[in-house]
This record gives sequence, structure tokens and C-alpha cells, in this order.
Amino acid sequence: MPWLEKSVARGEPRAQMVLGTMLFNGDGVEKNWPRAYALLVRSAASGLPRAAQVQAQMDEYIPLDQRQQGLVLARLYEAQAQRPELPPEIAGTGTSGGMRGTELPASSYDQNAGQPPAIAPTRPRGPAPVVTQVPPATRPAPPVATPPVRPPAAVAARGGGWKLQLGAYRDENNAHNLWRKIEARGVVPGLQGSFPKRGALTLLLAGPLGSAAEAARACGAIKAAIPGTACVPAAP
Repeated sequence: MPWLEKSVARGEPRAQMVLGTMLFNGDGVEKNWPRAYALLVRSAASGLPRAAQVQAQMDEYIPLDQRQQGLVLARLYEAQAQRPELPPEIAGTGTSGGMRGTELPASSYDQNAGQPPAIAPTRPRGPAPVVTQVPPATRPAPPVATPPVRPPAAVAARGGGWKLQLGAYRDENNAHNLWRKIEARGVVPGLQGSFPKRGALTLLLAGPLGSAAEAARACGAIKAAIPGTACVPAAP
């Protein structure tokens, strides 16, 4: 989580999308829809296509007043980044009164940086601004990391460089238990699990997959078979 926050503080669009999704779902962190929306608006405004799709899903569930709070927070983040001219989606001059981004991937991490940062369970520019936590809305909302569809079981492509990141765990047994469950369901034949260490955390990675599209389909199949499972495609 500290590395993810550092990436967000540097303005990395994909990190903003990942952390915003975690804050929306309450995935390892307390739900905070205004901040989730602020991060997705900024990510979408940078031109990240997947962020636009996620923001569109958030538009269906986050009440108008909390989206407006998110836009105010997004402007604050931009001001802290010392950007004199705000993107229209953040300034409130874009489509739908600034509530939607441009045609809103996955931007890949630095190709020379090795594995992407671990997304530790526990979703502002450094130092991170203190945001008042907003109580979750009373009506439930489904996770928005992937569209709510049930794709057919994906087939892993041998030799591909893409992987799936299925969470980071303080208890290594939890990572192994989830992987055994995925194998037992036979969701994505041919995938191989790995359990690299990141400090005190154990990552659960699965691969190989041949492309971003195959990785996205595999994530969809796993989430459909095992609801509540976190899955993020990781570029080579």
C-alpha cells in the first residue's frame, strides 16, 4: 500500500485507477467514494482507457453529491501538483458537467522496473492529503474492477508475458488457499501460480498469458467463478 500511494502521489494514472477501485469496493481499505471518484477522474483525464470504463460504472452507483465532492478533491490534488491549467473533466467544463472523463489500461508500469508494486490489503500526492472518510452509501454496489459479465473459461497462452495479480497477503497460507480453490474450479486451464515475496507480504501471481485481452478475460472468469476475488492484469 505505501508503494501504491507513492505512485498515486507521482500522478501515475494506473495506480490512481487501482487505488480508486479499491476505495470504491472497500477492498482492503475503508470505502471512500469521494476519493475513489477523484482518483478515477484524474486517471481518466490522463487518457487511460480502462479508467474511463471504471468511472462510467462508478457514475451508476455513486450519488451526485459524493461525485461532486470527488471533483472538488480532484481539483485539490491538481493544485497540489502545481498544474495551473486543469483538464476540463476536473475543472468542471467537460462533458456532463465534468462528471465524466474523456474516452476513458492499462498503462504499463516502467518496463525497467520489474514487477509492478504490490497491492497490499489495507485505495493523494505526497504528502498524502487527509481525506475525511465518508460513510458508504446504503445501497450496495458491485465491484467495478471488471464489467459484471460471466465470460467462458479462458485458456492460458503458453509463453506470454502477461500475468494476473490476485492479491497480496500477510499470511502466506491465504495465498496458497486461494490458488488451490482456483485450480479446483478449473477456471483458467494452464495457469501456473507463483508466490513471490514483497517484504512482509506474499503476492499471488498467475500466468503466463499472451496478451492484455487474454489477461482481462482470465480475470473475468476467475471473478465470476469466485466472487470477491481481486484480480488485476500485470503487463510484462
